[in-house]
Parts: sequence; C-alpha cells; structure tokens
Amino acid sequence: MDTEKLKLQRSSMDAEKMK
Repeated sequence: MDTEKLKLQRSSMDAEKMK
C-alpha cells in the first residue's frame, strides 16, 4: 500500500477544496 501517495493525493484534494 502506498500510504505516502495516498496522503499526498488527500492533501492535494483538500488544497483544491480550500481554494
């Protein structure tokens, strides 16, 4: 499992939502 990749995707999605 790529937890780091998942975390990165999550943070990027959250950043987009915050915009």
